[in-house]
Amino acid sequence: MGQRSRLRRCPACRTTLSRDANPRRRYCSPACVARAYRARKRFGAIYKQVLEAGQRLVTGDDPEIGIICPGCGRWIYPGGRGLRADARHCSPTCRQRDYRRRRRERSS
Repeated sequence: MGQRSRLRRCPACRTTLSRDANPRRRYCSPACVARAYRARKRFGAIYKQVLEAGQRLVTGDDPEIGIICPGCGRWIYPGGRGLRADARHCSPTCRQRDYRRRRRERSS
């Protein structure tokens, strides 16, 4: 009575792994290993942000969510839409505009 072998699939791209592949092998290629790693990292970052936001809601110590960009005056949300968590400006253009404005004020 032989053990019936199941078809194993790569969790990243769902292609079938060959029957003679090492039993410990999980992904079909290094590209799929990297894809799965990036997906785990992305999910972990999102999960962490959701936990932190929920904790702030529960404890009631929700800091100011958005700030005003000193370069253009628009509202920005640090940590969102590709901005760093410690962002003060909405773009490199506004950061340079604000720097030049401060430099002019200092020299005057």
